[in-house]
Amino acid sequence: MAIRFKILLGCLGFIVLTIAFGAFVSTQEQQLGTLATDVYDNALVAMTYAQTTQTDFVRLAEAERRTPKPFSTPAARAQLDLVLQDLDVAVSQAISAKGKRAAERVRGEIVTLPKTPPAQLAARLDTVDADLGKLVRRFHADSFVYRVKVDKIVEGTRSWFIVAIVAAGLLALMITVLLGQAIVPPINHAVSIASSIAEGKLDNQIASAGRSETARLLQALKTMQDSIVESVRRAEALRRAETARVTAEYESEIAHQASRAKSEFLATMSHELRTPLNAILGFSEVIQHQMFGPVSAQYAGYAKDIHVSGMHLLDLINDVLDLSKLEAGKVDMKEETVSLGDLVEECATLVRDQAILAGVPLTLDIDATLLVVADRRHVKQVVLNLLSNALKFTPRERGVSVRTRVHTVVELEIADGGIGMTADEIKIALSPFGQVDSKIARQHKGTGLGLPISRNLMQLHGGDLRLESEPGRGTHAIAVFPLERVVVMEDKATG
Repeated sequence: MAIRFKILLGCLGFIVLTIAFGAFVSTQEQQLGTLATDVYDNALVAMTYAQTTQTDFVRLAEAERRTPKPFSTPAARAQLDLVLQDLDVAVSQAISAKGKRAAERVRGEIVTLPKTPPAQLAARLDTVDADLGKLVRRFHADSFVYRVKVDKIVEGTRSWFIVAIVAAGLLALMITVLLGQAIVPPINHAVSIASSIAEGKLDNQIASAGRSETARLLQALKTMQDSIVESVRRAEALRRAETARVTAEYESEIAHQASRAKSEFLATMSHELRTPLNAILGFSEVIQHQMFGPVSAQYAGYAKDIHVSGMHLLDLINDVLDLSKLEAGKVDMKEETVSLGDLVEECATLVRDQAILAGVPLTLDIDATLLVVADRRHVKQVVLNLLSNALKFTPRERGVSVRTRVHTVVELEIADGGIGMTADEIKIALSPFGQVDSKIARQHKGTGLGLPISRNLMQLHGGDLRLESEPGRGTHAIAVFPLERVVVMEDKATG
């Protein structure tokens, strides 16, 4: 039997085995992907939002127990809507029918709370709280069941993989024996020449007469010997270049993995810290306002300090969570048509008390007809961050102004009359946790995350956030939108 025919048979055997094993692995991979999505994505999201729902509901319930008319204020109704929104996410991500039904039942109980008579409200709140706890445990149990299914499929795949490896080994052994009997003796001579070349002897006299396979092999060795000197020179140059490339790729991958691990760690820790922190804030407020009986003025003062510090820590955790989500690329965009004039007016109303207390005039020069396609919540967060910074660092009697400009881009500029910054200080201010070390900056608590978060949010819109500043001349914070996000109003377009 010819050597080529034997090799062909061996290749066909390997191809058949590879196709069969590949089809099996593909099927198992699809099952594993579906189950892994249920277990590690949907189940985790469902549990997280169920826990968040319970935490927010406990805080809401504590507040409404002390209210003469529960759920009568806009803030209470808004908080109740937020609880229902989180629960809706948990329902949509539930991985079992029982979990969905349980979540929908709890949702029905929450929806009817505002209509509950005050005399029955306390009992209903306790019932809903208990049902939310059962729901969290239900979602945890569902994820465990699906993890068991994943483990079974992984174990089955491992067994078949071992069988395939053994079969491939036996086939390889058989082909090796057959080919060895046919081709080993003729190539012994070629081996001796190849050994000489391998030892560095590059002046071998190689006779390659004839048209046999061995003759063609000897001719190839001769050609190799003729080119090996040049190859050595080129190989050394390529080795150095490849080493540099591989090193750069490895360092880049390590940096990427470290950044991703950091973002995931910060997100996880932020979620885990919020639950005990909310309890601390709630209990400190109870002590501060002496809800369960009088306490000494000293203890009330301590409780106030605890509450203020806790709120500062909660702001820090929320900022860290926002930044980690942005860096991990897990921020969703809900775009809509937004009036920049209305949004700035709304933000100005929210910071008006801060401006009055600081003695800083706030002026607005906004085009009321300017509409952009953007995520309203994200843009509002950017404007509030910039306004808060401007008011914080502007001395009394100096003003803060807000205006819009449209040319090649849309610019929303917030200018303050503060102490200003150098170019190096601007780089620090735009970096995560970066805080410029100035006398005014040290008088205010901050996380150093407001500007980096705002810049990332603007970049999500295809724009940017830049700072223009000089020492002693204040700072201009400019949020930039690309021109294609502008919506031309109908009356302007027709006029």
